[in-house]
Amino acid sequence: MTSVVATVVTRTATAVPVVNDLRDRGVVVSTAGVHGNIVKVRPPPALAAGDTGYFLDVTADASTEVAVR
Repeated sequence: MTSVVATVVTRTATAVPVVNDLRDRGVVVSTAGVHGNIVKVRPPPALAAGDTGYFLDVTADASTEVAVR
């Protein structure tokens, strides 16, 4: 019988800066999950057509900035 050992790599150190950057840009988010490594939009947003583009742009920018650090 073979046993498998799984290693969970948490990225809390990445999620927190993304959340902080998005909050600075006016997007209400928080970390979630057992390890705090999930970025969750709170509350579920009611978006107008123009808001969707802004949300996607700032999320991409925040993620890219954290990845570059």
